[in-house]
Amino acid sequence: MDGIPFTGTINDINVRDIKSIQVLKDASEVAIYGTRGSNGVILIQTKRGVDGAPQINYRTYTAFEEFANILTPRGPESYAQKYEDYFSQAFPDREQDRILENQSEIDNYNLGRTTNWFEEATQTGIIQEHNLSIRGGNDKVKYFVSGLYLDQEGVIKGYNYKKFTMRSNLDVQITDWLKMGLNAFFANNNFDGGRANLLNATVMSPYSVPLQDIGEYLIFPMAPELLYANPLLGLTTDRYERERTLSGNAFFEIKPQFLEGLSYRMNTSYTLNPYEYRNYEGRAANNNRGIRKHRR
Repeated sequence: MDGIPFTGTINDINVRDIKSIQVLKDASEVAIYGTRGSNGVILIQTKRGVDGAPQINYRTYTAFEEFANILTPRGPESYAQKYEDYFSQAFPDREQDRILENQSEIDNYNLGRTTNWFEEATQTGIIQEHNLSIRGGNDKVKYFVSGLYLDQEGVIKGYNYKKFTMRSNLDVQITDWLKMGLNAFFANNNFDGGRANLLNATVMSPYSVPLQDIGEYLIFPMAPELLYANPLLGLTTDRYERERTLSGNAFFEIKPQFLEGLSYRMNTSYTLNPYEYRNYEGRAANNNRGIRKHRR
């Protein structure tokens, strides 16, 4: 990116800052990149300042997200019929004495209580983005500054993503033969929040409920079945996950006046990629010991 190897992630890049993208695949083109070019090289050039008065651009959008394809879960009546068909085939010589396998399911069946677990674990996602950029300059100094804020609430409850990025590009024509530039970039990716378990939600019995009478989540809604825990337990965890990228680089470009077409450019850069993850699970999340995890 801008002549410097980019060590961040694809999430760090503000697509509205991109001026051009070039893909190098030929062996002769990627040879100078060594082993890093074994799978090809993508060259990204970001926008820079232009001559003239400041140009201010602001873009925003809001969108709603839904599942592209939803598998229809088995309804309560069909679920009970499935158990009856299973019992008659597994034990052809026995009379079925239970409408369902687990006692909690039977209790809910008798009370007429059912749950659509897919609806409990999912929601309508919302995404919004705000992007502001300013650029301008004259024949000596050109500048480009941009900022992005993105907030995404996923279709699975608890899946949230927030991103904030800033970029500053500065070009200074010192003399007719010497030019210098400064580029600074910062990105903060926020993945905080406990999350629902969609896999467990797809296998739960419709004759089970997520909450106890006192309003807390049941650990095993299909008790005494202990194979599948409540899909919503992850929403009770404290989860902190941040990934940041701080990058700065400078370049000097020399164009000797006595050799037309010859130029030399020297780049120097510094990149910092701090990462931090903290998570705590307590009894509400089916962890009786209360475990805290911390990674950097």
